[in-house]
Amino acid sequence: MDEVERTLATYEGDAAAYAEKYLSESGLVEYGGPFLDRLDGGRVLDLGCGPGVDAAVFARRGFDVVGFDVTPSFLRRARERFVEVTADVAADCQARASFVRGDMRSLPFEADSFDGIWASGSLHHVPREQAPDTAAALQRLLRDGGCAYVSVKRGPTGSEVADRHFEFYEPEAFRTLLADAGFNVEIVEATGPWIGAIARV
Repeated sequence: MDEVERTLATYEGDAAAYAEKYLSESGLVEYGGPFLDRLDGGRVLDLGCGPGVDAAVFARRGFDVVGFDVTPSFLRRARERFVEVTADVAADCQARASFVRGDMRSLPFEADSFDGIWASGSLHHVPREQAPDTAAALQRLLRDGGCAYVSVKRGPTGSEVADRHFEFYEPEAFRTLLADAGFNVEIVEATGPWIGAIARV
């Protein structure tokens, strides 16, 4: 079992508890303002969407959002969440969200498919040696002028393998990872145990 499979098994094994935790607040609402301000276009990839709290927010704001996650139970809850949260908006909102299962190390989308990528707390589950290729694949998915928000765990460079796999980054190492992938990195901000970056193509 590799690191991503171990993480998947943990999330799937206690999906209800994790869904309740992750649905308690929207990271997009809390700290996504600078990303939204830079977003020029209507199609967004929510990478590692979990149970769909941010995907629903994107949809309510009129974006065409694709939620992507490896955990089947999260995707089922994300679809339910989308219906619950958008029930009081225009009927055509139903066409603004879709949910796709997959491993971010092998993304099933064509190049230049999205105006924005929201990857909040997901890339750090990818093993360090595979992170450069994964980041480069994200860069290729963005259209010219597209914008990505990516956040990871902050800490001394290294990994932690327990029930889930995490890679930890320091701000400059994270900036280098994204820059080497072809991004123009505009912001790298460390807040507590997190690093958030806004990058463009």
